Amino acid sequence: DVGPPEAAPERPAETDAARARLVATAEAIALAGPQAASAGARDLVEGVRRALDALAPSDRQGEIDAAALGRLLALAAAGKGKRLGKGDGPLRELKDALAAASEALAPLAAEALAADAKAELCRLVADAEARYAARKRAARAVDFDDLLVLARDLLRRDAALRSELRARYRALLVDEYQDVNGVQQELFELLAGPGTPRGPILVAVGDLKQSIYRFRGADVAVFARLVRRLDAGEGRVLYLSDNHRSAPAVVDLVNEVFARCMRPPDGASPRDDEIRFSDADRLVPHRPEGSRPACELLEDAGEGNAAERRRREADAIARRIEAVVAGTAGVAVRERGDGPGGGERVRCPRLGDVAILFRRLTQIGEYERALRAAGIPYRLARGGGFYQAPEVRDLGELLATLADPADAIGWAAVLRSPMCGVSDSTLLLAARAGLGWIARAHAGGLPDEILRALSADGAGALAPGAAEQAVRGVPAEDWARLARLLEVWRELHALRDRLAPDALLGRAVERLDLDAALLAGPDGERRAMNVAKAVALAARFAADGGTAAELARHLRAQAARPPREPEAEVESGDAVAILTVHQAKGLEWPVVFVPDLGARARSDARRALLDPAGRVCAMRYDAAAERFDETASVRDARDHERRASAAESRRLLYVAMTRARDHLVLSGEASNGAESWRGLVEAAVAARPELARRIPIAEAGTAAAGPPIAGAGLAAAPLA
Repeated sequence: DVGPPEAAPERPAETDAARARLVATAEAIALAGPQAASAGARDLVEGVRRALDALAPSDRQGEIDAAALGRLLALAAAGKGKRLGKGDGPLRELKDALAAASEALAPLAAEALAADAKAELCRLVADAEARYAARKRAARAVDFDDLLVLARDLLRRDAALRSELRARYRALLVDEYQDVNGVQQELFELLAGPGTPRGPILVAVGDLKQSIYRFRGADVAVFARLVRRLDAGEGRVLYLSDNHRSAPAVVDLVNEVFARCMRPPDGASPRDDEIRFSDADRLVPHRPEGSRPACELLEDAGEGNAAERRRREADAIARRIEAVVAGTAGVAVRERGDGPGGGERVRCPRLGDVAILFRRLTQIGEYERALRAAGIPYRLARGGGFYQAPEVRDLGELLATLADPADAIGWAAVLRSPMCGVSDSTLLLAARAGLGWIARAHAGGLPDEILRALSADGAGALAPGAAEQAVRGVPAEDWARLARLLEVWRELHALRDRLAPDALLGRAVERLDLDAALLAGPDGERRAMNVAKAVALAARFAADGGTAAELARHLRAQAARPPREPEAEVESGDAVAILTVHQAKGLEWPVVFVPDLGARARSDARRALLDPAGRVCAMRYDAAAERFDETASVRDARDHERRASAAESRRLLYVAMTRARDHLVLSGEASNGAESWRGLVEAAVAARPELARRIPIAEAGTAAAGPPIAGAGLAAAPLA
């Protein structure tokens, strides 16, 4: 959309100024010898003098090469580690100024030294874009970005079409405007912005505070600028602040938290992507008053690392859920009654009333373990699609081995899947033998077959003694699993050209007891239904004349693409919902748990990235030192990204907390001084302690928010 990629520019004027400041400060230190009162100060002066003497005449002006940069930075290095005394006040100030000047010069000079790397990256990006565009033209295809850009360009250049569309509609309503990107905004301006003929009225509906899809390209600044324009006289802004979802006590906490934290950092210039929570943003509750406080803060005063804290937190959440649904916690949920008047009736929460919302699902294993140990049924809203589900991919890899018995990737997937399930060590040993030996092996002689493969000349060959020892170390149950898989695989291989793909998969599922293996594990019902859906897909594929080999290629190709096809739906029943905050947007539950409040933001370790203007930034690689040095453009791009991520993180917390109707439970301790959700909540609760009840995690199963409520509790798990 923006043409060939550009590299982030060098900054020669800033570089020269930083160098001049560094040298001038070093010279001031060198002249301050008589002021040195301590031995450390004298060492500082002498070290800086030597570093100044080492400078070449060209180091003080002109271009800075790698050698010159090293000599310049040695000026500040001479001052490191030097301990100054109380009488060295002026020198101490000069030493600090020298370090600051060095820190300013290093990334600016590295920017110029990284010019070749940036240019090469630009060429690579341009080449990739050209190849991708050529492939799309050859396939007569467009992607989603093309649909936006081509439509925008068409409206730009075709005045007749633009006029016809502008005159056709009275109003253009765009919902979820906080998730609009820049190209979409251009489309709306072409259709409904100022111009002739007069276009439709633009009705933009959205909530700036709920913009959480930046990873998809959404830009909250687009909506913020539109709101500012409309508020300045180009239109009219209506604030819909009435809240009919959450109890007044929940709303009060939300207002207090975000009035404090949803604003630009102190001392920083305001940005359009950093939303300020104004008086107009304060929610106004419209449900009847309930119990107060409606928020609980689980507190862990114990020691230990992050993993140990997460385990204790997960166990406490499971115990709290047990107490809530049993009624002993005294937490009530309220729902609209059936009679006239629109009143609310109070009842004990059920498991289906509870949701656990995570920022991301990468650390949920411990929480699943705690729920299973407590016998609490739950349903996990997985983020991937049908083709990305492991059980669907496993079936595709099985078909791949039937089509090509030498397919090592297919064999590795099948061996580790529930169809076989060998240990990692056995899989590694089989891989060293080449994996191709499996298709040729006989079930009764597997140890001898793998021993011959390991002893044969090749990359994975082992000495005879080592090979025999490795084979003897394979557990007996792994040999049994391999033998069973190989027996079924040979049956299927003999039938691969005579049975349709769905019949092959159906026989594999039956002979390998795949349904039973899946149902015995977490989220088993959904996984088993995904397998049934895959077999049904294979039947449709076969009806169109597709073969097993073609289906294997199709499944692999679909798995590599972004998720489109949803997974099979299962009956949710009375179970706790586990999902991300992104998945929860637009939904609500009577009781919401938000764990892991102390999680840190992810650090940005990228060596190349784009700045806000879309220009390529790259680190400078120092070959002599074998390290990457940060450039000014990378530093600035990271700072911009850090602020954008922090602002979106606050909006994500806003979405999480506003999913709760009656009760909110927050947990997870902050582990350092960096901004965390826990810190944002604690700042509000410190100002208004009545908004939350603090519960030590040891009391999570016994603490009462009110009198007991009659409830059914957890039903006994059915027999297998």
